[in-house]
Amino acid sequence: DRAIGGAVNIITKKIKSDKIFSGSVAVIGEGDGSNKESLRLNLNTGKIRSYISGGNNRKEGYRDNSELHAYDFAYYIEGDISKNSSLSGKITYHKDECGLPGPLEMADMEENRKKSKYMSDFAKIELKSAELQHVYDIENFEIRNSLVVSEREKKYLMFNKYKGDIEGKKINFISEGRYKAGKNSIIFGTDCLNEESKDGSEKTNKKSLEGYVSDFYKLAESLEINGGARTGVTELEF
Repeated sequence: DRAIGGAVNIITKKIKSDKIFSGSVAVIGEGDGSNKESLRLNLNTGKIRSYISGGNNRKEGYRDNSELHAYDFAYYIEGDISKNSSLSGKITYHKDECGLPGPLEMADMEENRKKSKYMSDFAKIELKSAELQHVYDIENFEIRNSLVVSEREKKYLMFNKYKGDIEGKKINFISEGRYKAGKNSIIFGTDCLNEESKDGSEKTNKKSLEGYVSDFYKLAESLEINGGARTGVTELEF
């Protein structure tokens, strides 16, 4: 929602190592002074699997006031409730700050293509989220129930003139099932959302409920057809 040119969905790797303790460390330095560090530690006791990770990313940028500094942290834990079900939880935190150098005219580029007209322009983003998920899985049937609570805050100054201070909170419940029967692979589910956002004195509240079903039918080894339907209702308050 509100993605202008697309969206990026980051899915962290599952813990595959048979070792009780494992992990990785990375340190990267670049000639312009940029640097990046990351750390990940895994714990796998068989019935309980968890990891903790953190990262720091600093980019100097090519132009004046184009620096980027980002921090990331995540903690994940998953445990088996029974032979066919598991429960997991995840906490993530992200913060980044960057400068906004702004556009240049041809005369500015001929003078110094690295310059910035707006040395005080900036953007800051802070994201927090917590997710709880239950998975029930047997041979031909799987159902996933997820509850995600997230907060975001964004502040910016553009062209030394336009200021923004945006805050948002979101609660999202998703229930999705997958069922295989013969040549059919059926996916069905519901998506419930309650989102509040504030931009200065303007407040928006969004509530939505959606349902969907889709069937992939295999006609041959390398050919299948897909049909489905999705419906929903959304209420907006300004």
